[in-house]
Amino acid sequence: MIFPRTETDCHAHAECEEIMYIASGRGEAQVGKEHFAIRADMMIYVPTGASHSLKNTSDEFMKIIFVFVPT
Repeated sequence: MIFPRTETDCHAHAECEEIMYIASGRGEAQVGKEHFAIRADMMIYVPTGASHSLKNTSDEFMKIIFVFVPT
């Protein structure tokens, strides 16, 4: 869960891929050099080693399901 008007630190996972399902909320995502808008019912794929972060731009909680896939 990401609190309203907050964001995660930009980071990367060296040993796994990541899939994020945005269950509720809206905001912005950064994966590698790409920046894009996100909203409920979207999925985001993050390759192994790619830097990424999420930003909640709304006044509501952003709920996310994270799936980590070891490589």
